[in-house]
Amino acid sequence: MSNIKLKGRDALREKFVVVDLETTGLSPEKNAIIEIGAVKYEAGEAEYASMEAVINPEVYIPEVITRITGITNDMVKDCGIIEEVLPHFIDFFEDLPLAIFNAPFDMGFLKKNALKIGAAIDNPVIDVLPLSRKAFPALPNHKLVTLKAHFGIRVDQSHRALVDCQTTLSVYNECIKKMFG
Repeated sequence: MSNIKLKGRDALREKFVVVDLETTGLSPEKNAIIEIGAVKYEAGEAEYASMEAVINPEVYIPEVITRITGITNDMVKDCGIIEEVLPHFIDFFEDLPLAIFNAPFDMGFLKKNALKIGAAIDNPVIDVLPLSRKAFPALPNHKLVTLKAHFGIRVDQSHRALVDCQTTLSVYNECIKKMFG
């Protein structure tokens, strides 16, 4: 994973893709992706292209994950599997940097699943979590839900991929404003 080090205004990106995943657990080796969301940000644009897909993980979704995400086994049973869905997202990503909240987690799942289809995801990565820690060190924690509340980001839910992409983009913008004016 190639990380973008933010050093001055030159490091700010005019175009990137915000990505978020929901999964059946914490391990890319043992668990599966159940939802992918992506928002293509371009500076100066009023609206952004986006994609989202609920994915059949071909394994049982634990009840604790359903409670967190709202994604049920019934919801995924007729959905595409990762090998069918991921190529569309890789095309959407192009070679643009990926902005991800807690990037090592999502990139672990993305890279492992890309291997299943003979692809590689080598895009530069902007990890918004350490960016938020640097920009707002006084916050009690840097969970996405905490940041959402701190910035007054009004979205109806959390732990759904596309909504979390939109929240991550808002957090990224707040961090950039704080760090670079």
